[in-house]
Amino acid sequence: MGHNSQGSKSHVQCDGLMMDDRSRSDTWPDIQIQNPHVTVAHEAVVGKISDEQLFYLQSRGLSEEEAACSVG
Repeated sequence: MGHNSQGSKSHVQCDGLMMDDRSRSDTWPDIQIQNPHVTVAHEAVVGKISDEQLFYLQSRGLSEEEAACSVG
């Protein structure tokens, strides 16, 4: 956020989908704020596979078992 970004708001969300036991996700946000009158939020979430993620993987050709095992 620059010096002239008065009243600006930003929300950054990081989501990762691990497809095998070697995958990893590292988040190093580089948020540069040059104005005290702005709001910036950052979040990263790790959780169980959702029905939407399972559907996504199955729509890409994985069986339900392969999809569940690849993420879990």
